[in-house]
Amino acid sequence: MDKTALVGMQDRQIEGLVLNALRGANVPVTMLDWEYSPELNELQLVIATSLFDSVGPHEANARVLEALQHAGIYQQMPIRRIFIKSPQDPTVKALQDEMKLKAEGSIHIIANRTVHGVDVYSIFFTPYASPGGVVRSRVVTDTKQLIEFLGRQLEISSHHLASAMLQLHAERNAIISHVQLTLRKARRLGLA
Repeated sequence: MDKTALVGMQDRQIEGLVLNALRGANVPVTMLDWEYSPELNELQLVIATSLFDSVGPHEANARVLEALQHAGIYQQMPIRRIFIKSPQDPTVKALQDEMKLKAEGSIHIIANRTVHGVDVYSIFFTPYASPGGVVRSRVVTDTKQLIEFLGRQLEISSHHLASAMLQLHAERNAIISHVQLTLRKARRLGLA
């Protein structure tokens, strides 16, 4: 799976379909969010439901599967991409904490030419206050994907996006300052 497709519009639409299917089947949902698995290079949907504790993991999984099949979306969201957990699970608690923590920093974009002369863009998020460590990058393969990622995924304003694109065109790199991201979102987008 191409990393640029991760957390794309299709995944957001699928997330909405899954949530609607679960609501329609009266499956209580405490948390539903994407978790990037670098080992598999794909997103997996973590669903926290009290059913995990009340009826057990096997029955909770069965009810989620049944809801997805009944809604006709199982093919779009196979069970291997879904993890059903208890709301009390330490992983769920950690994900919920990550959803609250915000970092402010800069987005750096570097245009690199491939062997075939096509621009490939590396995107970095560097928090202003950080304990240090590896800076992760997200790579997109064309200008349309870059604009989609910056505008829709990072929610960069059109004014700042236009300025960055002008700077990128002129200098082959650009910086967008004072971007706020939750740690959760930065990880989900492959930037942390």
